[in-house]
Amino acid sequence: MLKFNTCNQEVHPAGGSLRPDPREIADARWFVGDALPDDLMWWHRQRIADALTGVTGAVWRQEGGWPFPPRFTRRDLYAARDASGLPRADAFRQLFPDPGPDAAILETPGVIIPGRGR
Repeated sequence: MLKFNTCNQEVHPAGGSLRPDPREIADARWFVGDALPDDLMWWHRQRIADALTGVTGAVWRQEGGWPFPPRFTRRDLYAARDASGLPRADAFRQLFPDPGPDAAILETPGVIIPGRGR
């Protein structure tokens, strides 16, 4: 099973410009909430939606599954990505398809999620 533990925090730009470290990231840009890039991986969207709508205290379990054999390593994953012949982002979206909205399970009772009721 694919598992992530993440934490969001509210930040505000203090000036200057984005300067991504090319050893860690290929690109970084600012986006308005209703114009996010289509090529975001599915597991980032809920956290971004929560941040943009002011949700605090939400803990989500996102069940996307692990579509590979039990001993499949990171090296194996990169080899599968490279063997696909696709651009990296497209290859990862193919390797980890969006399981749909039912895969995001709110684990914190009482948290109000705009558009979802709870």
